[in-house]
Amino acid sequence: MILYSLLSLSFSLFCQSSISEIVPSVIQQKQVNEVDFWLTNGAKKTLLQKQTGVLTFGITTNFYPVISVDDTQTFQTIDGFGYTLTGGSVQSINKLNFQKRKELLQELFGKSDNSISISYLRISIGASDLNSIPFTYDDLPLGQTDVTLSQFSLYPDAKDVIPMLKEILTINPQIKIIATPWSPPTWMKDNNSFIGGSLKAEYNGDYAKYFVKYIQ
Repeated sequence: MILYSLLSLSFSLFCQSSISEIVPSVIQQKQVNEVDFWLTNGAKKTLLQKQTGVLTFGITTNFYPVISVDDTQTFQTIDGFGYTLTGGSVQSINKLNFQKRKELLQELFGKSDNSISISYLRISIGASDLNSIPFTYDDLPLGQTDVTLSQFSLYPDAKDVIPMLKEILTINPQIKIIATPWSPPTWMKDNNSFIGGSLKAEYNGDYAKYFVKYIQ
């Protein structure tokens, strides 16, 4: 009985010693992300959501192209980054409840740690192709003209776009705005249509005044 106990103890010690040599103890260390990252996938199951998984960088060699950045050489400067604010996007944002709408505008244009902090915004002079209806700021019935631009009005954007622009400017007074024309008033065009056609040469000066009035 004593011999059996000694053999059992000896076998147990041998096994523990052998296992400790083969499988070293593992010290669990908490992994910390080296970067924060957001994900949008093709299936749209994830749309610009911040990820909680650990994204670490290893030292495994691969054969991808190598991009070398020479930070001592300067070419073009970057003035900012941003998006286009269309009449359609304004209408979509305005469908959000007050709190969600406020949070979205702060996330896009604010300066907090969780904000994208857009520095440039492009808007259309008149309707873009993402508005619900086409329009310019001097639309007239077919056959009429307005070379003095006496009927010029920003009224089509007065309800949605202009108030949102003012709100964005209160969030980020330094934001830069680029205004881009889509179509001249149809009475200035050779096909009297918002789609296609060209500006008639006789209205070159009037179209320039149209831009001036818009800026003013």
